[in-house]
Amino acid sequence: MLGHKAFLALVLSSLSLTSVPAHAALQGKLWLVSSTNLMATFPAPTATPDATFVPKHFSFYMNAPGSSQDTNAPNLNNSVSGFLNSADKVGVLAFSGLTNPAVGGVVQATTPIINTTSGGCGTTTYGVYMEITGKVKFTANELVTVTHDDGVSLKIDGTLVSGIHSGPNNPQADVFVFTGTTGSHVVDMVYANSCAGGLLSFSPNM
Repeated sequence: MLGHKAFLALVLSSLSLTSVPAHAALQGKLWLVSSTNLMATFPAPTATPDATFVPKHFSFYMNAPGSSQDTNAPNLNNSVSGFLNSADKVGVLAFSGLTNPAVGGVVQATTPIINTTSGGCGTTTYGVYMEITGKVKFTANELVTVTHDDGVSLKIDGTLVSGIHSGPNNPQADVFVFTGTTGSHVVDMVYANSCAGGLLSFSPNM
C-alpha cells in the first residue's frame, strides 16, 4: 500500500540488482490469492504455484490504482510479468495453466497481480504471495536491510529472522544484524502485497 512518494522514489533509485552467483541459484514461486487477511507468513500456500521463475535478485516493484503513485505511474508493472521483470528480467518464467478461483481464470503473464481499482483498497479481492528460496552470501555481523510493501518473512538456515514485519503496512525498511558465519546460507523469503502498490528489496552482501 504505497503511501509516500519520496520513500518510493528513494527505494526505486537504490534497488539492488546484484546478480546471484550461479552456484547459489534462487528459485521463485508466485501465487495470486485472496486479499482477505493476506500477510507474508509461513507456510507458503500448498496449491500449485500460478508461476515459477528463476530470479537474479530480490528487487521488485509495482503500482496499482488506489495508491498515491497512481497519478504519476498508473498500473506500473501491475502484471505477473511486469512485476517479476520490474528491476531485471527473471529467467525461466513458467505458468501452471491451472484455473485460479481467486482470479476467476488461468493466470497468465498479463494478469494483474493486484486487482485494486480506482475505488481504492476497498475494491481489492486478490493480491500476490511470493516465495524465493536459495543460497545467499552473508558476512558475519553485517547489517542487512529488507525494504517492503506490504510484508515479508525471512528464514536463514531454517531460523525465522525477528523484527521483520509481515504486513500489511506502508513502505518500510527493516534492518537486522546477521549473526552467523561468513559464507553462503540457505534463505527462504516470503513476500505478500494485499492492496495497491508494492515493492520488495533485500540487500545482503551478495
